[in-house]
Amino acid sequence: KTEAGVRTVELSPDLAAKLWERGADTSGPMFHTRTGRRLNDRNLRRVLDAGAERAGLVAASFHVFRHTHGSMLLA
Repeated sequence: KTEAGVRTVELSPDLAAKLWERGADTSGPMFHTRTGRRLNDRNLRRVLDAGAERAGLVAASFHVFRHTHGSMLLA
């Protein structure tokens, strides 16, 4: 990634602790495959679609998370 593609995301202390417990670190991608490689868009889409279906959502996109995060920061 270039510096223009790097984003800082505010996390609650509880969420940060849970991510650290699951093995997150600053040396690689936050979310990765079982083998430690970066998830590609197709894999992310498949996982998101399956989760949305299990949750009974009609549609979900990655932008939903961005907008939700922004709304929560403003609240």
